[in-house]
Amino acid sequence: MPRWMGQQTEDRGWQLALGLIAVWRRTGDARKGAVAQALAEAAERDPTAAEQAVIGLTALGNMFMELYADCAGYPVDSVIRDAAALMYGDPSG
Repeated sequence: MPRWMGQQTEDRGWQLALGLIAVWRRTGDARKGAVAQALAEAAERDPTAAEQAVIGLTALGNMFMELYADCAGYPVDSVIRDAAALMYGDPSG
């Protein structure tokens, strides 16, 4: 694939990622379902862009987690465990 085509796919992925963030911000309690539906619809239209969006959002989330860990003086793995415990309940107990 020519480089310019790869760049277009990456650009579409970031456009989708920003769109998913916009859906998240405007949908209160229905966030999870609304974002999942928007991602599923996008994946049907353009699976490569959907893949790029997920990779981009994961990288962005990781960057913010590393930044928080650095500022708070905690190891990143500890921050990830704490975030998982908050989201899914304490895995140790």
